[in-house]
This record gives sequence, structure tokens and C-alpha cells, in this order.
Amino acid sequence: MYKSFEVIDQFVREISGLSIIEEPMPLKFREVEELKNAYDAIRSVNKGNRKPFSHEFIRDLYPFLEVSVQWQMLKESQALTQEFQEFMGKCKTRVIGTQDNYYGTIFEIDMATRCLLSSWKPEFIEDYTAQEKQIDFVFDRGNGVVGVECLSKRYSENSLTIDRLNKDINDKGKKFKPQYIKKLGVQLDKRILVIWTASLWLDR
Repeated sequence: MYKSFEVIDQFVREISGLSIIEEPMPLKFREVEELKNAYDAIRSVNKGNRKPFSHEFIRDLYPFLEVSVQWQMLKESQALTQEFQEFMGKCKTRVIGTQDNYYGTIFEIDMATRCLLSSWKPEFIEDYTAQEKQIDFVFDRGNGVVGVECLSKRYSENSLTIDRLNKDINDKGKKFKPQYIKKLGVQLDKRILVIWTASLWLDR
């Protein structure tokens, strides 16, 4: 359990430049709900010398733990060292100034990390497109270029409906319209929308 906290802390340090297990809590974490919740959960577990409660783990720690383990696997892969350094630099750039959408940005990094672990080099195309309806990233898997857009939402109990979810999916899907894809300067062979949602029982 405590080893898992160290893995999360190492990831957060490298992405945000701050520790998630050291006390006192960095003031910057107060600005980012996801970091604050994870910090509070780890502190509560450590002080109580207990395992995380199921809701605590799923809501506050699992999203960080999953991407942190993948991040560690990349660091240990000698074949991907150069690619990882470039990737890490882009991830740091994306996290800066994303307090309002930190959760979504980490989810994008999670998806891009999976691609890199599969030897599919991801490119955050938002790095070089205008601030319009651009998708999150593309990757070349050797036999075609795939465009990826991530939808990550936390809904309240009353707002999580089929109609609301369909609307959000449709809104995200609009980013794949030809007029927006054309501005990327790349030809997409496939288009993928990755969806992760959570309802009120996962919220504080």
C-alpha cells in the first residue's frame, strides 16, 4: 500500500513539481481538487494506519495509481528512454495552468501513456494547432494514424442521464469534423473517442 503511495508521489512530483505525501500540504494543491482529494486520502490512511476505504480508493487514488504505474513502466524501459523524455516534457507543459481541468489532463496522459507502452508514439496535437476544436492527440501504430479524443466527466446523481451522456459524446465527436481535422495537417486512418465517467457516489 505504502509503496503505491510512493509511486503516485513520484509521478506527481515529475508532473507537478510537488509532493503528494509530504506535509504540510502544498498550497498549490488546494487549487486542484483532484490533488487535494488524493493528498487528504493518503494522509488519512497513513495517520490511521489502515487500508483505503473502497470509495476512497476508487474516487481519489485509483486514477493516479493507474497512470503512475504506467509512468514507472515507461521509465524502466530502456528502449523508450528518448521517447519518454520528450513525452514527459510535453506532459509537464500540458499540466501547467490546468487547475480547472486537471482530472481531464491526467486522463489524456493516461491514454497517451498506454499508447507509448504499446510502442505507438503519441503526439499531443494541441501543441501545434489553434485553440479551436482540436482533438487531444494522435498516434502512429505503424499501419495507420489514429486520432484520439478523451471524454472524462464527473456527473451528479441527477445529471447522469442517457440524454446528457449522449449530448456530451456528440459534442466531443464534433471535434472529428473534416474542417477541424484538416487543420491538423495529418491524415487520420481511424478516429477514437475514449470515455470515462463517474457519478455522485464517487464524489465527495
